Amino acid sequence: MLSMANWLDDQLRTIYDPVPEDPSIDDEPSTPLRHPIDEAMNKLVHAVAAFHRAGPHYSRKSEAFRIFAAGTWDQRLYDQRILEAGQRLPKRRNVHQDILFAEAEVEEAVRLLKRSGLEEDARDLSWALKQYRKGGFPL
Repeated sequence: MLSMANWLDDQLRTIYDPVPEDPSIDDEPSTPLRHPIDEAMNKLVHAVAAFHRAGPHYSRKSEAFRIFAAGTWDQRLYDQRILEAGQRLPKRRNVHQDILFAEAEVEEAVRLLKRSGLEEDARDLSWALKQYRKGGFPL
């Protein structure tokens, strides 16, 4: 059996290991874990869930985003993700706050796409946002 003194001596040697002379530091930005379009879609479904929670008027107008989402997800997956996002929304204060939150999420998704160099996708989502602000699509 090892004595406590021997164990402490071993610990002292491990605690004070010398720092390497030239530590290699990676200055390159890390690559994101998920593709930017997936991040944008997650922001979009959070926004649409907030529009749905705001009421039927905003829910109908938010159908403008379905066309953008169709390029990435099928309709069933899109609807499922909206339901899941609705359960994760922050606590509701009022309709106005839901609308402000949702519009900010869509605008952030557009900026994210532009930063990532996905100009065509950013343009398509901007177009969908413009359609939403015009009143959505006629039924």
